[in-house]
Amino acid sequence: MRRAHRGASDAACARLGGPAPGGGHVTLPAMFRCDRQRATLTAAACERMWRAAQERLPRPWESLAQCRGCPIGVARAGRPDLVPFVPAAALRMICPRCTRQSERLIRDRLCVSCYNRALEAAKGRKAKGGVPQLCAVLHARELAVIEKGAARRVRQAPVVSLAEAMLAIARTAKAPVAFGRATADAAA
Repeated sequence: MRRAHRGASDAACARLGGPAPGGGHVTLPAMFRCDRQRATLTAAACERMWRAAQERLPRPWESLAQCRGCPIGVARAGRPDLVPFVPAAALRMICPRCTRQSERLIRDRLCVSCYNRALEAAKGRKAKGGVPQLCAVLHARELAVIEKGAARRVRQAPVVSLAEAMLAIARTAKAPVAFGRATADAAA
């Protein structure tokens, strides 16, 4: 049992779970071992950390990154509808254009290098005045996406390839997705 130092306040003793100055004992809240955090947490702390990880996408090196896809945090927060689709969560830090893993994605889409090339293509010239090669290959792509049994038509622009369009959509998926050609009779 942890003890408070001599002269500690009632509140300090209550936090530590030791004997209160007025006598009696204060009980600690139930704790559990969190393997993702490698820590012992209360249920309230687990819920608070999970909610913080949902509000702002933590970087991979931040401690809250472990809470992002945690099923225990979802259960403690009482939000089973927000269970992340694990394959999509694994794709979040991959640039869909170059397929490289990146610590930083601009506008939650492209790595810094691909974003800079896209800006050059939008301007129609490079830094020294030449025409970017990317201008010739950027185009809009429309495809049919089937998610949770419902088909919808999705337009991705500008993209370099069909693979980039599919990867960009898969990164935000809430369930397994299937892709197909967008036809006139596909659901809008």
